[in-house]
Amino acid sequence: MVFLLPLPLSPQLYQQVVANLAPNGLYVLEAYTVHHLEFTQSGQSVGGPKAAEMMMSLAELSHELDGLTFMQAEERLVMLDEGSAHRGQSAVVDTIARKTKF
Repeated sequence: MVFLLPLPLSPQLYQQVVANLAPNGLYVLEAYTVHHLEFTQSGQSVGGPKAAEMMMSLAELSHELDGLTFMQAEERLVMLDEGSAHRGQSAVVDTIARKTKF
């Protein structure tokens, strides 16, 4: 499931994620980074948001998801092939985090 949230709403959502995640529960997220704009502005049909304020960075996620321990976290380039509207190179941040502070 994909959620596109403007940054003013993101802190509230992430606080709720951390608070409601079961002890030792996992949170998996893939989000577009601001570098994704390079591909959307080049005319490629890669989908995703068109505004930087709707994208995340690893640094922002580390701050927003305080209370979770990152098991994997990286910003990377990927090739999307998820239908005609999401095809081509994209910039994402991938995270797998565990709730270790109760």
